[in-house]
Amino acid sequence: MKLPLYFGQLTNNLIYRRLAPGLLKKLKDRKRERGSPSNKLHSWLSEDVGFREVLLHLGIVVGLMKVNTTYDVFEKQLDEAAPIYPDSPGLFDDPKDWEESEEVAESK
Repeated sequence: MKLPLYFGQLTNNLIYRRLAPGLLKKLKDRKRERGSPSNKLHSWLSEDVGFREVLLHLGIVVGLMKVNTTYDVFEKQLDEAAPIYPDSPGLFDDPKDWEESEEVAESK
């Protein structure tokens, strides 16, 4: 079933861009290298890398959705609880946050 691109953009904005620095780019690169276009980004997560964090973050997102009645207020509170990480490191970011973990590098 094909859904409009809007839902993919919304998912990337609300979930993947807020989990870790550079995560969305790494998942897309890994999908491009090893997968097919039909593979979803969550299929590249594992029990060791990312799966627990996604479940925790989804709990936060769903909780905020239940509490708020307007999208603007929900998005403002989500920005406070889980801000969006930039696509590339900033001048004062910790370089360790942008490096691949050993587990991810080994799985490639």
